[in-house]
Amino acid sequence: MRKKNKKYPMTSAQRSKKWRLDNPQKYEEKKEYNKNRHRELKVRVLTYYGNGKMACVKCDFEDIRALSLDHIDRDVGVRFKGRTTQLYKYLEVNNYPKGYQTLCMNCQFIKRDEDYECFTYYERHKRRAQDSLVEALS
Repeated sequence: MRKKNKKYPMTSAQRSKKWRLDNPQKYEEKKEYNKNRHRELKVRVLTYYGNGKMACVKCDFEDIRALSLDHIDRDVGVRFKGRTTQLYKYLEVNNYPKGYQTLCMNCQFIKRDEDYECFTYYERHKRRAQDSLVEALS
């Protein structure tokens, strides 16, 4: 079992929870502030990669809720696991490197399907094709 730290008797998570419970109004204000900051960052990045317009580069769809960043070539570009905010910040700090584009989710999924971008997705199609071939031959 872990020893208790005399200087910090509570863990960081416990302190955060206590602060949230003690300061509900400040917590809500902070949450709203962070949400707005993320949205503004997303707008800047998607606008840049949407060729100066916050819209899908293929179909001009403009609803921010369905717009996302796409790797033009799946083998090029930085990949981040976790929050998209990290990727957006990285792109902005590094002067918007090439290799990304703004797509709506429909165009994103169509591209993934046409280019077999998801290996497991490709494998599923390959297996289905093999299974139907076996059934046709039997």
